[in-house]
Amino acid sequence: MTRNDLNLVPVPEETRTYKPISTNLIFQTIDKLADKNNLYIKQELFDVKQKGQMQRMRFIFDTDHPKFAFEVAIMNSYNKTISLRVGSGSSAAICWNLQVMAPFKIQEKHTGEVREDLLEFLTDSFKIQQEQIQNAQTLWSALDYVTLSKKEISQLAGRMFFEEKLIGADQAMILRRELEKPSFNYDYNPESLNSLYQHTTFAIQNEHPTTFLQTQQGVQSFFVDTYEEITNNKLILV
Repeated sequence: MTRNDLNLVPVPEETRTYKPISTNLIFQTIDKLADKNNLYIKQELFDVKQKGQMQRMRFIFDTDHPKFAFEVAIMNSYNKTISLRVGSGSSAAICWNLQVMAPFKIQEKHTGEVREDLLEFLTDSFKIQQEQIQNAQTLWSALDYVTLSKKEISQLAGRMFFEEKLIGADQAMILRRELEKPSFNYDYNPESLNSLYQHTTFAIQNEHPTTFLQTQQGVQSFFVDTYEEITNNKLILV
């Protein structure tokens, strides 16, 4: 769908206990903040379910950094099936898979001051976008330093699938394919923890709208924790 397609989906009426967030309001807010912060949208990705009643919107902004773009991801619904969910972070500029998401995000029912809270969250996100880009570079460098054998990579992938349930069967197949023959030239250490991270974030980019932010945050936490365990000699892979 395009912006025009999404804006044509009827917005439900506001009631005393329900305040819908229209896609038009989201687009206007994103555009105003981008203009205010001298950013322009390089790519928009929309994933909708139930004829537009559930929406995942990803706005990716160009930055001066050679590896990373700034991203805002929004989950919204008109049928009250999911609360408003918003996250911001950095994307790998080469493939647009979300890399690092800020530790804070909004998850709120469509009630009360939800529109004001959305504006406040997005405003703050744009203010710290340079910090998020730097965090992504720091994580990239750290994970790239940890070299793994094929067996160790397989063990970590198995943990994500069987123990943590961060990836499903289809995503595991994508991950295996990307490890064997990457779709992009990431300019990384191909035998590193970073390599596994890049291909995992690629594998989950088509996660269902209702779980996308949660899964991405879970994957990020898994790799940060794994890095700390390995470097502190608390995790032994055999």
